[in-house]
Amino acid sequence: AALTVPGVSAMSQRGVGDNLSQLVRHEAAGRGVRVSAAADGHYSLELFLVAEYGARLGRVGRQVAEQVNSALKDAVGLFPDSMVVHFNEVRPGDR
Repeated sequence: AALTVPGVSAMSQRGVGDNLSQLVRHEAAGRGVRVSAAADGHYSLELFLVAEYGARLGRVGRQVAEQVNSALKDAVGLFPDSMVVHFNEVRPGDR
Protein backbone atom coordinates (compact mmCIF):
# COMPACT_ATOMS: atom_id res chain seq x y z
CA ALA A 1 0.00 0.00 0.00
CA ALA A 2 2.86 2.40 0.79
CA LEU A 3 4.29 2.09 -2.72
CA THR A 4 1.02 3.29 -4.27
CA VAL A 5 1.40 6.74 -2.71
CA PRO A 6 2.80 9.42 -5.05
CA GLY A 7 6.19 10.56 -3.77
CA VAL A 8 7.26 7.11 -2.54
CA SER A 9 9.98 5.64 -4.73
CA ALA A 10 10.70 2.35 -2.93
CA MET A 11 10.90 0.55 0.38
CA SER A 12 14.20 1.10 2.15
CA GLN A 13 16.54 -0.97 4.26
CA ARG A 14 15.95 -0.62 7.99
CA GLY A 15 19.63 -0.55 8.92
CA VAL A 16 23.09 -1.98 8.33
CA GLY A 17 22.11 -5.34 9.86
CA ASP A 18 19.27 -5.63 7.35
CA ASN A 19 21.66 -5.02 4.47
CA LEU A 20 23.93 -7.80 5.72
CA SER A 21 21.10 -10.27 6.38
CA GLN A 22 19.64 -9.63 2.94
CA LEU A 23 23.00 -10.34 1.31
CA VAL A 24 23.47 -13.55 3.26
CA ARG A 25 19.91 -14.91 3.04
CA HIS A 26 18.73 -13.18 -0.15
CA GLU A 27 15.50 -12.14 1.55
CA ALA A 28 13.53 -9.06 0.66
CA ALA A 29 10.07 -10.04 1.92
CA GLY A 30 10.15 -7.88 5.05
CA ARG A 31 12.21 -5.12 3.53
CA GLY A 32 11.23 -1.72 4.85
CA VAL A 33 8.76 -2.92 7.50
CA ARG A 34 9.26 -3.58 11.20
CA VAL A 35 6.34 -5.01 13.17
CA SER A 36 6.42 -5.03 16.95
CA ALA A 37 3.73 -7.27 18.41
CA ALA A 38 2.53 -7.51 22.00
CA ALA A 39 1.12 -10.62 23.65
CA ASP A 40 -2.36 -9.07 23.81
CA GLY A 41 -2.66 -8.87 20.01
CA HIS A 42 -1.76 -5.20 19.73
CA TYR A 43 1.00 -4.19 17.34
CA SER A 44 2.94 -1.22 16.02
CA LEU A 45 4.59 -0.61 12.67
CA GLU A 46 7.63 1.19 11.40
CA LEU A 47 7.92 1.78 7.66
CA PHE A 48 11.23 2.67 6.04
CA LEU A 49 10.82 4.36 2.66
CA VAL A 50 12.69 6.08 -0.15
CA ALA A 51 11.09 9.36 -1.20
CA GLU A 52 11.13 10.98 -4.61
CA TYR A 53 13.03 14.25 -4.78
CA GLY A 54 10.68 17.20 -4.40
CA ALA A 55 7.99 15.25 -2.54
CA ARG A 56 6.49 16.97 0.49
CA LEU A 57 7.50 14.46 3.13
CA GLY A 58 4.87 15.41 5.71
CA ARG A 59 2.06 15.05 3.21
CA VAL A 60 3.48 11.83 1.75
CA GLY A 61 3.93 10.37 5.25
CA ARG A 62 0.29 11.09 6.14
CA GLN A 63 -0.91 9.55 2.89
CA VAL A 64 1.24 6.46 3.47
CA ALA A 65 -0.22 6.07 6.98
CA GLU A 66 -3.78 6.38 5.61
CA GLN A 67 -3.17 3.85 2.80
CA VAL A 68 -1.46 1.33 5.07
CA ASN A 69 -4.14 1.68 7.76
CA SER A 70 -6.84 1.11 5.16
CA ALA A 71 -5.06 -1.95 3.73
CA LEU A 72 -4.53 -3.43 7.19
CA LYS A 73 -8.15 -2.81 8.16
CA ASP A 74 -9.25 -4.68 5.02
CA ALA A 75 -6.72 -7.51 5.46
CA VAL A 76 -6.78 -8.20 9.20
CA GLY A 77 -9.51 -5.96 10.58
CA LEU A 78 -7.18 -4.11 12.96
CA PHE A 79 -5.30 -0.85 12.91
CA PRO A 80 -1.82 -0.72 14.45
CA ASP A 81 -1.55 1.05 17.80
CA SER A 82 1.14 3.25 16.28
CA MET A 83 2.89 3.74 12.96
CA VAL A 84 6.10 5.60 12.28
CA VAL A 85 7.06 6.44 8.70
CA HIS A 86 10.79 6.95 8.13
CA PHE A 87 12.27 8.40 4.94
CA ASN A 88 15.81 7.02 4.80
CA GLU A 89 16.71 8.27 1.35
CA VAL A 90 15.63 10.67 -1.37
CA ARG A 91 16.04 9.78 -5.05
CA PRO A 92 15.28 11.62 -8.28
CA GLY A 93 11.68 11.08 -9.33
CA ASP A 94 10.17 10.22 -12.68
CA ARG A 95 8.63 13.68 -13.14
